Amino acid sequence: MFKTAASRWGSAIHNNLPPFRLNDEEIPGLMITAAAIQIDGPSAILGQSAPIHLRRRSLLPATGMMEFDIADLEQLEANGTLINVIMHEMGHVLGFGTLWERMGLLQGIGTHDPRFIGRNAMTEFARLVGSQIPIPIPVENIGEIGTKNSHWRDSIFGNEVMTSILGGSLNPMSRLTLAALQDMGYSVKIDAADAFVLPNANQLASIRADQATDHRQQEGCNCKHRQSKTHEFAQSITR
Repeated sequence: MFKTAASRWGSAIHNNLPPFRLNDEEIPGLMITAAAIQIDGPSAILGQSAPIHLRRRSLLPATGMMEFDIADLEQLEANGTLINVIMHEMGHVLGFGTLWERMGLLQGIGTHDPRFIGRNAMTEFARLVGSQIPIPIPVENIGEIGTKNSHWRDSIFGNEVMTSILGGSLNPMSRLTLAALQDMGYSVKIDAADAFVLPNANQLASIRADQATDHRQQEGCNCKHRQSKTHEFAQSITR
């Protein structure tokens, strides 16, 4: 299942990153390690992940780590959602949400309306809402420190793979997410994305008017970026 998730991301991202040398080992792309551990028991936090070593010039990750709560794995596998959790965590290891602030791609931090401002993603978001003008993308604005500012806004993007809530068995990897990775510096195959439409017509109208808000309470991905080369994790996901 981990190989399936890696292959899915790999089908959309060109592996043309410069080699990274670590302890006399040359890493040609992104090396991710994963482990099943005890975190907090059933439900709540299902897993946690982060990029660890970053390339000096691009800031794109060379290594990362994912850990999954052993108490939740059997149920996630039984209901068919484990692959979605793995996909989501790999996205954070790639830098989605964990490196935005450092890369200058996030505006409105600490406000009620944080937005992702990468040009490619803004163009894709405009396409989703039927606008000719690029629009900053709403980022999660409620929840704990790790949930806010690190995901697409759940109330708008629903079950997209990089929202903070596990939304059933189908969590599409949209053109919007791939465009955000492109803004971060990855070379992507945008047409490798899954089909995706905004889930709510009323909120679509609100987005067009640039008045999207979200006051709904939720449990989400409790993630916090730490610039560290030790065993510290940026993402804790409640999905």
